Amino acid sequence: MAELYRFFDGTVSDPRSYSADDFAEYFRQFIRNGVFNGGDELQVSSQQVGLKTYVKPGKAWINGYFYKNTDNLFLDHNVSHATMDRIDRVVLRLDYDLRTMGVRVLPGVPGVTPQPPALTRNNHVYELSLAQVKIKAGAVSVSPADIVDERFDTELCGLVTHLFEQVDTTEIFAQFTAAWHQFTAEWQRWFEEVKEDTNLVPRSEAFLFMSIPQFQQAVQNPFLMEQMAQEFLALDVITRNPTAMDIITSSEVAMEVMINNEVALSAFANSEVAMKAIAANEVAMEAVAASEVAMEAVAASEVAMEAVAASEVAMEAVAASEVAMKAVAASEVAMEAVINNEMALSEVVNSEVAMEAIFDSWLARLAIWESEMASQIIMQQARAWLEANVAEEAYRQSGSSEFAMVVDKKGLLLSIKHDIGTVPSSSWNGEMRVFAQAPTTRTYTDIVGGNLTENIWYNVAYRMENFQVKNRQGGTGPRRLDFRYVPMEP
Repeated sequence: MAELYRFFDGTVSDPRSYSADDFAEYFRQFIRNGVFNGGDELQVSSQQVGLKTYVKPGKAWINGYFYKNTDNLFLDHNVSHATMDRIDRVVLRLDYDLRTMGVRVLPGVPGVTPQPPALTRNNHVYELSLAQVKIKAGAVSVSPADIVDERFDTELCGLVTHLFEQVDTTEIFAQFTAAWHQFTAEWQRWFEEVKEDTNLVPRSEAFLFMSIPQFQQAVQNPFLMEQMAQEFLALDVITRNPTAMDIITSSEVAMEVMINNEVALSAFANSEVAMKAIAANEVAMEAVAASEVAMEAVAASEVAMEAVAASEVAMEAVAASEVAMKAVAASEVAMEAVINNEMALSEVVNSEVAMEAIFDSWLARLAIWESEMASQIIMQQARAWLEANVAEEAYRQSGSSEFAMVVDKKGLLLSIKHDIGTVPSSSWNGEMRVFAQAPTTRTYTDIVGGNLTENIWYNVAYRMENFQVKNRQGGTGPRRLDFRYVPMEP
């Protein structure tokens, strides 16, 4: 049949019937595949409990077929590999044979450099990727930092848009950076003409045609910034452009809008260019550090925290903010970035706010204990603060030639003192030593010893796990030994 047309009502003499695919074909002519509206529609997230993720409510379109999820949809991932990472994919699948659409987990293959599983797109099944999920070796839960959102990648998923072809962002970016000769007045007039005509020029694309002077003017306008913060194409290009990010971070108006927008925050936190610009700017970092929502987003992003930890400006703002430090102390990703950076640690130990936040968190304290560099810097630079605010003071009493104490915990041992002088008068009198004991052996490492004056605190500054103090004094009366330490576990 050469000519096709539809849809018309049937009559008794001329019945008309149409299949579901006839309707799907109709919609395919002018609606592109993807997720509706963007935002957090069908966004993949994690509650960090078990190897589970969940997909938020939302709607999508695949090849003319409509999908809707009305509540958080929880998904189970296969058990992690003992020694190798794996990348799973969360997809929305259209199955022509089963006549269904639904969210599924595509399990990846563990490997040294794991790759996400490929999408299936044929006459039987068509899949859109919502996110990649890294299942780390030995993991028992999924961190938000292990989830890579793929909804806005037009090759893998994309947003539901009109029939017109999507503008090549490379060309747009070139125009954005090259059009210095344009003037702010021209931009304002042009944008007013096209901003409502979304079938011809989407708002997101409108932002990308601005020259640098126009962009500088636009970021001072809260209305325009709110529009930009909702436009994924604009955010994607802007967060990759150092000049654009420098302009945004230097504007209080722009930063206030951006940190209060979940979409913009997510784009910032996962963009290396954006986070470097934010971390290097005092105004921007003070705004981020003061926002609970912003700091949670930053602390959960490996890219963001590496940028923050490497910036003196950023770490000063974070260390001075109770909100920011609580977010850092509660995040494994954030603490790993901070404790592996000597500059960041230096900012932390010189901040009372930062020290209080860290030592209120068992996660943070254990992270410090597990890092040789972190524990040594904490003890050396923050001894006075630790002893005044955190260190637990305890004592043991013993008779002669007995161990005065045995501590079967992890901790930072700060200092010790004895109730009498330990100047030896014989080979069996006056010896007082502290040993680090391996958990399963009795091989000791001598870390402090010699003569001690009575009732004087002596520095030890050592990471301890199952440590012992050997006390050999003449006489039969009990002897008192005091010690200060910071426990690293409950």
